[in-house]
Amino acid sequence: MAMLPAPIDTDATLWRVNGWGRQLVGPNRPYWWDNLQRIPDAQVYVQLTLEGRILHRGPDGVERWCGPGSLLLFKHGEASVYGQPAGERAPYRCAWVALLGAGLYEHWQWVQARCGSVHELADDERIAQALDRLMDLSDDRSRATPLARAAAVHGFVNQVFAVLDERRSAGTRAPLDRALEELIAQPVSVGTLKDLARRHGVSREHLTRAAHVRLGHPPAIWLTEIRLARALQLLRETALPIAEVARQSGFPSAHTLARQVRSNVGKSPAQVRRS
Repeated sequence: MAMLPAPIDTDATLWRVNGWGRQLVGPNRPYWWDNLQRIPDAQVYVQLTLEGRILHRGPDGVERWCGPGSLLLFKHGEASVYGQPAGERAPYRCAWVALLGAGLYEHWQWVQARCGSVHELADDERIAQALDRLMDLSDDRSRATPLARAAAVHGFVNQVFAVLDERRSAGTRAPLDRALEELIAQPVSVGTLKDLARRHGVSREHLTRAAHVRLGHPPAIWLTEIRLARALQLLRETALPIAEVARQSGFPSAHTLARQVRSNVGKSPAQVRRS
């Protein structure tokens, strides 16, 4: 007699946010974590320092102060510690997410081995913005489905790696190539073509021509199509406010989003949501 396969535990399999927060630690308050002793073992973290500083000591024993704009990648079970030593008088404020899911721990090990665990991102808002979007989607008020949240975690982890890997190898590629790679990898969060060109030190016209060749379409049209698809997904699968849907899909305003939705599907964002 054939044996039926065991049912899949989606709660253990799907990538998901297992905890998140925006935390403020007052001066002279105890704040110290030893990751080797923490559970569950497979949990991984992204933590962004917004104010103040903390001390991080990695598995290699190297200590490093992490101030505003510092990004920490760590996981339970590794030999690292972080926090504020006794006597630190300044308050500390951060945003963090804890992630779980099948295979995520191994993926995190690879990202840390390739890119490192401590990064200074004060000049780059992309991960901070992505972190905000993920936390908003994880809020119960968003009413996002487990599959939508799993897709969001997967996209967030990929964006973290893409940004860190880009910064790691920035010195080995031409500015135009870096701009094109960011455009293709992060179409929702790159901002305008003018912003992208300025960030990489190239002209908008040069970037537009090169992107047209690479994509086979005018980049402005390509960006709008991708952002519209993302916006329609959020409208159908979440209860996020329209302005937040616009922000998370890369549109500059709710008005711009509404114009694009009505132009392409013949309905307002509210009608798309109701249908």
